[in-house]
Amino acid sequence: MTNKKLSKELDKFLMALSKVGLNTKVTAEMSGVSVHSLSNWRQGKSYPNQSNLMKLRDYSLSLLSIRGLQSEVRECAVSFFREVEITLRDMPRIGEKEKKILNDHHSNQKALSILVRMLDFNQIDTYLNTDTMQGFRIDKQNKIDRKTQRNYKKTFSENLNRLINFIDEGSDYEREDIAEWSLFSGDLNEDLFLELYDNLPHEEDFDIIKKVPSIGELWLETNLGVSKTQVKSWREGKDFPNEENLEQLKKLVGTKGKGAFLGYEFSESDLLHMFLKTPRLEAENRADKAEYFETLAFFTNVLFKYCGSNEEVEELRHLIEENLISEGKSSLVKSFLDEVWNLRVSREINRDSYTDKNMPEMIKYFEMTDDEVEYALNKDYKVVDSIFSEEKVNLIEKFSEEHFDVEQKEALSELISQLRLGKFIPQIRLRLEPKFQKLYFE
Repeated sequence: MTNKKLSKELDKFLMALSKVGLNTKVTAEMSGVSVHSLSNWRQGKSYPNQSNLMKLRDYSLSLLSIRGLQSEVRECAVSFFREVEITLRDMPRIGEKEKKILNDHHSNQKALSILVRMLDFNQIDTYLNTDTMQGFRIDKQNKIDRKTQRNYKKTFSENLNRLINFIDEGSDYEREDIAEWSLFSGDLNEDLFLELYDNLPHEEDFDIIKKVPSIGELWLETNLGVSKTQVKSWREGKDFPNEENLEQLKKLVGTKGKGAFLGYEFSESDLLHMFLKTPRLEAENRADKAEYFETLAFFTNVLFKYCGSNEEVEELRHLIEENLISEGKSSLVKSFLDEVWNLRVSREINRDSYTDKNMPEMIKYFEMTDDEVEYALNKDYKVVDSIFSEEKVNLIEKFSEEHFDVEQKEALSELISQLRLGKFIPQIRLRLEPKFQKLYFE
C-alpha cells in the first residue's frame, strides 16, 4: 500500500466518524494517538510508524465490535482496517511466541492441530499457560501470507467444489419445483425456497447459445472475470487464486474473515445462506429497532444510578426484577429489555433448524404459547412505559440541575430529546463519546 492510499483511507475514516459525533479529538483520545499526528497523517505530511498503526488498527477493530454501528462508519472502518493490515503485512513478525505456544502443547496432537490453524489465521490475541499461569499478548500478523494460503489449498479447492456443486444442483430446479429440493426441505418454508431460487444463478441469466455443463463455473467466470481453465485449475487444486480474486470470491458469496474458503469446511447451512439474504436483511432491520431499546437501557441505568433512592424508581426496579423470565448474564436493565425484545422477535421470525442452531437463546421464547407471550409482553410494556415517563424525566432533570456538570447536562438533554422523538443514539456514541461516558459508564 502507498502512503498516499493510507492517508486517503484515514481521511475517509475520520470523516465518517465525525458524522456520528466522534470528532478527531475523541478519536485521538480513544486510539491513543495525538490530534496533531492524525492531522499530519491524513494530509500526507507524515506517516504512522508500526506502533501507531497497531493503535489505529485496534481502534478501528473496536468500533466494528459495536452492535448497531452505522453502515457508513462500518464500511469506512473495514476499508481502513484492511489497508492498515496490508501496510503491516511485510513488517517483521515475532515468531518466538508462536513457537512457545506450540511447544507447550506438543504432547496433545488434537490441541496442537487446532492451535496451528488458529495461529495461521491470526485468531489468538492472548495466551495463558494454565499450568505455569504465565502468558503474553500476541501482536498478530494482520494478513495471511501466500505461503500460509497455499498450505490450505486443498481446503480451498474442496470448498470451491462444494459451492459449484450446490449451485449446479439448485439451478436444475424450476421455480415451482424448488421446494422439492431434499437438501434443505426441512429447514425452509415456501417463501424462503422461492427466495433461494431467485438468488441462485440459472442458465437464462447468461447469454449462452447451448447448454453448459456447469452453471456454477460459468457464474464464477462471469463475476470474477477469469477463464474457464482458471476455475477448473482451482477446482482440481492445481492453482490458487491471487489476492484480488480471493477477495472478490469472498465478497461474491458474502463470506468474511481471513479464514473464509481456507480455514474451515463449508457446511450445507453455510452454502444455503450465501444465497438466502432474507435472514440477514431481517437482522439488519431489527438491529435499528433494537438500538432504541439500547438507548432506553442507557437512560434507565442513568435513572437508577442517580435517583435510585426515590420511591418510584425503587418500585420500577422491583417491577423489572419481578418480570424477568430468567436471570440474565448482563445487567438487570439490559436483561429485562433484551427479554422484551426477544419476545417480540419470536413472534416475527420463522422458527426452523437454522434459527434453533444459530439463535439458541431464542428457543425458550419459541416454545412459549402465543397466549403466554402476549401475557408477558403486556406486563413488560407497562413496565417499559413507566421507565420513560414525564415523572421520571422530571426527576432526573431536577437532579442534574443540582449535581451535573455542563457535559453531563448536555448528554442527558440529548438522550431525553432522542427518546421523546422515538429515536436512538448509536451505541458507538454512548460507549465512546466522553460526555456520555461521564454521564454513565458501565
